[in-house]
Amino acid sequence: MADLRSSRDVRRAVNLAWMPLTAHQVVSRLLSDRDRLEHAAPWLRPHEVEALLRERDAEVTVEDVPLLDEAAELLGEDDSVATAEARRSAQQLREETEYAKGVLQLTGGGHFVTAEDLAARFGEQGESLTMAERASSDRAWAYQHVVVDEAQELSPMAWRVLARRNPMRSMTVVGDLAQTRSAAGADTWAEVLDTLAEGRWRVEELTVSYRTPEQIMAVAASVLAAGGSSAVAPRSVREGRWPPTASRAEPQEVGAAVARAVRAQLADLAGGRVAVIGTESAVTAVLPVLVADLGAERVGTGGRALDREVAVLAVEDAKGLEFDGVVLVEPQDLATDGPRGINDLYVAMTRPTQQLHVVHTGTLPPGMEKVAEQL
Repeated sequence: MADLRSSRDVRRAVNLAWMPLTAHQVVSRLLSDRDRLEHAAPWLRPHEVEALLRERDAEVTVEDVPLLDEAAELLGEDDSVATAEARRSAQQLREETEYAKGVLQLTGGGHFVTAEDLAARFGEQGESLTMAERASSDRAWAYQHVVVDEAQELSPMAWRVLARRNPMRSMTVVGDLAQTRSAAGADTWAEVLDTLAEGRWRVEELTVSYRTPEQIMAVAASVLAAGGSSAVAPRSVREGRWPPTASRAEPQEVGAAVARAVRAQLADLAGGRVAVIGTESAVTAVLPVLVADLGAERVGTGGRALDREVAVLAVEDAKGLEFDGVVLVEPQDLATDGPRGINDLYVAMTRPTQQLHVVHTGTLPPGMEKVAEQL
């Protein structure tokens, strides 16, 4: 065995058969190679594979983090860099200790401090890192308690990332199953938390809504139930002044209809803020019409949306926000767009604190029958 270990040919053969790999290399090769991706995930449909493919040197995204962490866990720790750094540090300490001995001999300070202590003190004056910086550079860093917001969106792999950083499974998990957008997100808390900490978790439900008026929440809850969701909408504490309304428009007139609805809400709300919400394609189509009608100084989208009187947002950008009034564009498209369109529609309908108006070209989604049509 010793002969094999010392054999240069054997070492070369082993290294060539099992080349060192990093987690980043694994993920980048997987997502840049169609054959590898189809082999690793045979359940993916062709258009899904196409959507995942990218260049090997593409920038890492937030969505890559669970993949990278899982790959690092499966590969195990590569301690070659740490070992080399330890050797370098040990050599540096030996050199500093020798230098300290020379200083003590010249100054006669050997009676008060040893060369080893003096060298160590100089070493402690190196780079100082905050706790956040130390945690970000150490994949094995663990926390005593973790707070998870928007927890309904996390995939099983993302939950494993959190579990590795919180061995005690002490967590505060916050989320709304009625707002789950991700196809890999949770349908029930049991399906994720039983795996994470079976028998050690409990649910406290928020059953009251202080933001959305009762008339709007009633329709939003009806849409949620009609779409087959098992999530229960909260009960509103106030009735509100305006019932939700709708207006039907020809496809070529949607932008103009949205502009009229926005103007009407701005007049009713007298200084309030209005959001136009829909699918990405819907809000992109109406944006130029709104800018032309209201002026660029009053209409914002993207990073400037919240600085303007009227915000034009895709539903994913509106999540977690609230506005005095909302003009919802083509709710049926929103309900059928994406893996959890009904939840997206519910999110859009529950953003207003006062008014909701719906602009549509076809039939309204099931559950919206109570919305009064305006002529």
